[in-house]
Amino acid sequence: PSATGRKVTQTFEELRSYEITLAAYLGSSLVGSATGKVACRYVRRELRQLFDDDRTRLFSAMAHLWTVSTAEGQQSFGPAYTDVYDLARYHVTLASDRTCDHMHDGLGFLPQHIGMTLAFEQSLQAVDPQVALAYWDFTIDKYHYDAGNWSSLLESPLWSPEWFGATGGAPYHTVEHGRWAYIGVEANVWGGDAHNSYGYMRAPWNNNNRPYVTRATGDLCGESFSALPSCKVHWYTIDYTKSWQDFAWVLPYEPHGPVHRFGGGARDCNTTFNKVATYLDSLDMEDSETSR
Repeated sequence: PSATGRKVTQTFEELRSYEITLAAYLGSSLVGSATGKVACRYVRRELRQLFDDDRTRLFSAMAHLWTVSTAEGQQSFGPAYTDVYDLARYHVTLASDRTCDHMHDGLGFLPQHIGMTLAFEQSLQAVDPQVALAYWDFTIDKYHYDAGNWSSLLESPLWSPEWFGATGGAPYHTVEHGRWAYIGVEANVWGGDAHNSYGYMRAPWNNNNRPYVTRATGDLCGESFSALPSCKVHWYTIDYTKSWQDFAWVLPYEPHGPVHRFGGGARDCNTTFNKVATYLDSLDMEDSETSR
């Protein structure tokens, strides 16, 4: 393709390198030219860096994964398409192995999640080739909260109805407004390990019987939880580790784990939590008495 004018915009729609030639004319006379190469590549950006239109395209592509099955999607979008329930099943099955959590513990965390992320992104791009999977830099939220710019981490735009939505109260504690309202959890998935005792596709030890995706944001068994990994934590992780093995071993825990406790939380466990806290307090009392 070619274009002329004082200002030219060219869109490259294939992922490859392009040879570009620029030529300047004075009237009909060529006064100069230059040739070079540009590369068209997918770029992953932080959610807040996306233009509104780009974020809408991304969310629209994501919504297909919740509403179009893998079989239907592969007929329409090709073999790279996988619906979110199949992706979730991979995750739950690998994480629920009673002998080894392949998704989160030890060296499995990094390669397994890289693979899951790539499969998710390729499914999105099967729906809309113009999107790339964005990411959430939660250290930005941590900074705003610690600096006093926000009184709650829920003030982040991520939890607005236009983005991922805030959760309502009882009985479901699920998103009630926006694109992601009342997303159901796959039910009646008996067989294998990817279900709880109610037949929902949740970890076997997650006995949540609610039919929708549940988020107890900032709640940990009745205690307020507002911790997120900070830039300091990530800097320490990089500075402290001297090999890939060390880095991959440390990464699932302090640099990552608190995000789940904030974003997912744990509800209906206040009684158990209080009993454990009381027991630990009694041990502290016994230690104090012994030391005297």
